[in-house]
Order: sequence, then structure tokens, then C-alpha cells
Amino acid sequence: VIVTGLDTTDGKTADLSKITTDSVTSALTEDVTFTGNLGTAVVTVSDGKTLTAAANILEGNVINKAGTTGAIKVTMTKDDTAAQDEAVDLTKITGTAVVTSITVTNDMTFSGVLHGTADTTLADTVKFTSTAATLHNKKVVDATGGTSTVIVTGLNAKADTDLSNITTTSVTTTVTGSITNFTGDLGTAVVTLAKDIEFTSTAAKLSGKTIGDVADNGAKVIVTALSNTADLSKITTDSVTTTVDADITGFTGDLGTAVVTLAKDIEF
Repeated sequence: VIVTGLDTTDGKTADLSKITTDSVTSALTEDVTFTGNLGTAVVTVSDGKTLTAAANILEGNVINKAGTTGAIKVTMTKDDTAAQDEAVDLTKITGTAVVTSITVTNDMTFSGVLHGTADTTLADTVKFTSTAATLHNKKVVDATGGTSTVIVTGLNAKADTDLSNITTTSVTTTVTGSITNFTGDLGTAVVTLAKDIEFTSTAAKLSGKTIGDVADNGAKVIVTALSNTADLSKITTDSVTTTVDADITGFTGDLGTAVVTLAKDIEF
């Protein structure tokens, strides 16, 4: 079945889900915001044109470009009609057309899979919540002129999480389980430790990072491999400790509130 006119006023709401032939194809020759159901259709986007649709509409479809610049813009929305966007696998939008933008339009708790290469842009004031495993090494940004928030959960379940590509106005995470050796990158995240949590990592990973807790909750940061430039001044948990097991000459960092223990024969 060859479907024409998907890029027309009537066609952009078409439901192709009941077409079950071996092949279903459609070619777009105009920009279109599609709100229907593509079924199994393989869509080709003409050169210089863009197909815009919700993530749940595009998931599982092959979208190709006819020339060199046919493109896809993805929107992600949580509401009564598009709740599925919270759980989409964006890597299942395949084909040769380039995903040029993914925009989250309102608050959501995302449990799907983010795109492998395209940035995720949060509209102004949006709060986007997802696990550390989902956000690991993904690029999430504010919309131009906007201020948005990423809330990271489950950091203790993935101690090598890299949040350095998340550049939204606010990035926060509450650690609810102890981490014995954090090897990732906190980026700009403001970290809060829950009651009695211990968070261990190297000075290189913790230097300049903001880590706090709720007053008198027994949380503890353990700093290893202290360097002579480490800045621990933004770590304000009830306990901050470090054991120095190698000589340090000319310390120029900031110990903050850290209690420092020198190993045998160490010079500081």
C-alpha cells in the first residue's frame, strides 16, 4: 500500500494502524505535524522538509530522508492523550532521516530510553525526572531562554553515572542508598544524602561539587585520594572525612569542614 497526502490537512490525522500488508509506504513532500497513527508505514521525508510528531507516534517506525536534509522533530508530552511519551524508546525511531530535536513540553517522570545522539530539550519550567541509568551520558538542555530542572533518581544503583552533559538550570539528586566508590561525574548536580547514607569517592570527583543533607541526619562523605588542589568547601554533610596516605606538598585547595587523618609518616 502506497499512502499519499499524509502531509495535507486531512492526511496529518490519518490512522494507518489497520493496514497490515507486507509493505506500507508514504512520502512527505511538505512540512507536517502528524497526529495520527503511522501503523507500520515506512515514511520518506523530502529534502528540506520536516516531520514533527509525538514520540509515541514515531516509536517503532522507519523514517527515511529522500535527499540529504529530510528531518524529524520529536515532541514529548504527558497528558490524557499522550501519556505513552513517558515510556517511549527513542532509539526505536530508525531510518536515515535525522532527528534534529526532541522537546519535552511539560513535567514528566520518564521511564523509557533517551535518544542515542539527539539532545533532549526541556521547555521553560519543565521538571524532568528519570533514573541515573537512563540519564547516564545523555545530553539534556534548557530551551533557549528557559529555566528547567532535571531530577535524577537511583544514583546509588549506578555508581559510574555521568551527568556532565546535563546542562539545565537545575540538576538535583537525592541519594537513598550508600555508594562505596562513585566513579562517575556529578556534573552540576546538587546532591542531597538521605539519612545515614555514606558517599565515598575521590577528591577529583568531589572537588567543587555541592553535597548536603537534611540537618542532623547522620550522612557522611568519605573523600579518598586527596589532592593538593581539592575544593571540598561545598560539601556540607554532617560528616566529611578523608585519610591522607601520600605526602602533599603545597596544599592550595579548601578542606571545608573535612576531618583529615594522616597515615603513618605522612607529611602535609
